[in-house]
Amino acid sequence: MTSILACIIVSSESSFFRFGPSDDLEVLGVVINTKSRYTLVVSYSVFNTIIRNLNHNIINPWIVLNVQNTEIERDSINQPMAYEVSICSTLYTWFDYLIYISLLLAQFDLFLIETFTDVIGTVILTRWYLQTTHPESVYKQLV
Repeated sequence: MTSILACIIVSSESSFFRFGPSDDLEVLGVVINTKSRYTLVVSYSVFNTIIRNLNHNIINPWIVLNVQNTEIERDSINQPMAYEVSICSTLYTWFDYLIYISLLLAQFDLFLIETFTDVIGTVILTRWYLQTTHPESVYKQLV
């Protein structure tokens, strides 16, 4: 399967399989044809992957385990903060989705960068969770 994909990439004239800045690379309608623009897009991608991992692996579990959990005391939850965190998380997720899809479909190297940084971030957060002796204390800090 990998060799078939490699053959397709090598023989393809598609702008999707190019690497680096080019006149054909567009992200949200902006042409990324210089190294400085490309570096900015890659830097944004790496930074946003960190934020996305924090949102998906820390904020969303906190919402599920504390805000949406019907088996805990409601007095222990800062309700205005719960609304604020939930709404900000939802808004971030939708805007991130729009930009994320644009990056993934723009060019193969951006897809690889997004994928690798996402995997690295997930490994780091999973390792952190597994090394934490009392995971519930992480959620208590956010309340």
